[in-house]
Amino acid sequence: MKKLLFCILLLFLGLSAVFAQAPTHEQLTYQTVVRNAQNQLVFNQNNVTVQVYVCNADGTVVTYSETHTGLSTNANGMLSLMIGSVAPDQGTWADIDWSTAYIKTTVSYNPGSGMVTITHAPAPVTAVPYALQAGNLDNITNILGDAIHDSIVYNINNNISEQIHDSLTNALSNYEIQNCDDVNDCVATAIA
Repeated sequence: MKKLLFCILLLFLGLSAVFAQAPTHEQLTYQTVVRNAQNQLVFNQNNVTVQVYVCNADGTVVTYSETHTGLSTNANGMLSLMIGSVAPDQGTWADIDWSTAYIKTTVSYNPGSGMVTITHAPAPVTAVPYALQAGNLDNITNILGDAIHDSIVYNINNNISEQIHDSLTNALSNYEIQNCDDVNDCVATAIA
């Protein structure tokens, strides 16, 4: 019985560590260097407006957009903003399919001789935003909980560690994770 309680406690602590993550703030840090038509840095420029579009590869289908105003470039022509920190002009954060998302920006500023607007070509979203896909794994907690409960209740007198392992493996093998061939590797990668 002590072995059973120890296994349950160890499993619970392991799952708690995996799933005890900070809440998703649904924002991305975005930085760009602003250059003029002559490819010169636009440094220390105030009142810069940036329109952000989350779109498809050619920029024709926009699923989300927002506008940031009152920004400033630094001495190196760089400006920073948080995508998702202002009210959207179009769409919602939940509408974004990060696995196919591209970001296109339009930067506008007035250097004193009239408004200048530069549009950047769509660039693929890479690396970090894919972590937002981990939010789609909420059901895995229920699957693991059910598998553990079923294993313990049904196999109380059997070799518990082997039964829990088999039950979890079976439960996870039925859970499809996008673009993964090996469920165990994907879960480890998605959770890490």
